[in-house]
Amino acid sequence: MWRLGRGMNGSLVRELENVAGTAEGETKRALGELLRSANRLLDTVKHAVILLQMARSHVESVSFSDTHTDADDDADEAPTEPSSKVDVVEMLAPLSYSSSEEEFFDAESPLDENIENEVVDDRVNEMRSAGSSETIKVARSVSEANYGDDDEDFDAIYDDTEESDVGNVQQQHGSVLMHLLSQVSVGMDLTKVTLPTFILERRSLLEMYADFFAHPDSFIVATGLSSPEERFISVVKYYLGAFYAARKSGVAKKPYNPILGETFRCRWDVPGLKHTGEKTTRGPFPGSDVNQLTFIAEQVSHHPPISAFYAELPSKKISLNAHIWTKSSFLGLSIGVANIGWATVKLHEFDEEYTVTFPSGYGRSIMSTPWVELGGKVTVSCPKTGYCADIEFLTKPFFGGKPHRINANVYRAGFKKPILSIKGEWNGVMTAKPLTSDEFVFIDVKEKTESKKECVPVMEQGERESRRLWRHVTVGLKRNRITVATSAKRWIEQRQRDEARQRQVRSFWLVFTNFFSACSFVLKNSCFWG
Repeated sequence: MWRLGRGMNGSLVRELENVAGTAEGETKRALGELLRSANRLLDTVKHAVILLQMARSHVESVSFSDTHTDADDDADEAPTEPSSKVDVVEMLAPLSYSSSEEEFFDAESPLDENIENEVVDDRVNEMRSAGSSETIKVARSVSEANYGDDDEDFDAIYDDTEESDVGNVQQQHGSVLMHLLSQVSVGMDLTKVTLPTFILERRSLLEMYADFFAHPDSFIVATGLSSPEERFISVVKYYLGAFYAARKSGVAKKPYNPILGETFRCRWDVPGLKHTGEKTTRGPFPGSDVNQLTFIAEQVSHHPPISAFYAELPSKKISLNAHIWTKSSFLGLSIGVANIGWATVKLHEFDEEYTVTFPSGYGRSIMSTPWVELGGKVTVSCPKTGYCADIEFLTKPFFGGKPHRINANVYRAGFKKPILSIKGEWNGVMTAKPLTSDEFVFIDVKEKTESKKECVPVMEQGERESRRLWRHVTVGLKRNRITVATSAKRWIEQRQRDEARQRQVRSFWLVFTNFFSACSFVLKNSCFWG
């Protein structure tokens, strides 16, 4: 019945598309609206089918979904006592997380289970079976398998940021999609769900956060402005322009989940700022020019997953310190990721701090052609000057409306009316209307050229730096060698779990390399510390 209805509806939609393609004027507009309504109706039907399938799987057998999860594959290896954790989340909202180390799995295809050992060296299995007292020693000494990428230019592959679209998931990856749906229910935390490998993009989440600074000249504008109001509006402008650089492709793929202790660092030359020859001895990237913007990120917690990052430009006396806890959930036809945490931009010369929060991210239309949007209310505030901004990232309505819209209002302390109203699209053009003057283009995010970040060459990086850590996975995805990518990723995951068990056995904590925990995560050795 479902197949018959789906076929009939699909044929009608295709007929409408053909007619709309040849229509003109008002008829074309009306047919376009009818097409959009028909597609929304199809999505609604698909959603209903998802719910029916999940209900059937629960009724037939409670164990059905368990046999398709990562946790069951390694149940005999799971720790029997709760792991020791660094107490780093007292200030965050009480959201539930499992304490199982099996959560570490990032994304893998159930179809790859039979070929897991095709490329992986037998020495990995030795690491898995080693006694607990020797696990860390073995994990650190065992070399990775030969993934056949010795001749690849890892740096060039990372510099190629173009991502291919995942296409129509139902048509191209139907069996994987059905496997995914068998594991989930609406509202479910996706931490332990097996996600397909093809949705991975070729960078770590830590590197994605670095891309918030792809316009370093915009980040530092506030340091040269004379009034508190101008500085505040400049910070708001930088904030609204940062998201497109981090998610500009629009491709619905997810970055690698960073492992505990993973780091990423880079730096940028700032347009209009020449090198002075004076080098830093501290900060995220020692040895950089004081006129360069430097950045470092570290995964400081695994349960829950928290990333800390810090950026500074010493000569302009500006820094940003942030932490983000990602919480994902299944929403039926969408996947939602709440970004819990905040960032603090500090203008040291003026002793002003600007606190910003983050919108949630959504992967929409996961049954057809996925796409990404941002949603939710966020704030920018400066306690010292009293200025604040209320910003709303508007999600696309189910019927009608446009995606990627934002509305924002900037307020002065003691004023009920906004001194500046902003509207538009966060991935396009935003306009602003001051209280007493005409509307103007506030920012066009596609107009500015991005600055290229500079990293240490991949093979000169530390073993836990993102690009070196994930290099085999990245090459596998780039060359469409999904088997290799999956095997390389599992090697990283298994080492991480073995080390976590050993920390539990020895009852010690992993010490953060670059940050310490206060009310937020603070870089230990910044140029402005001490």
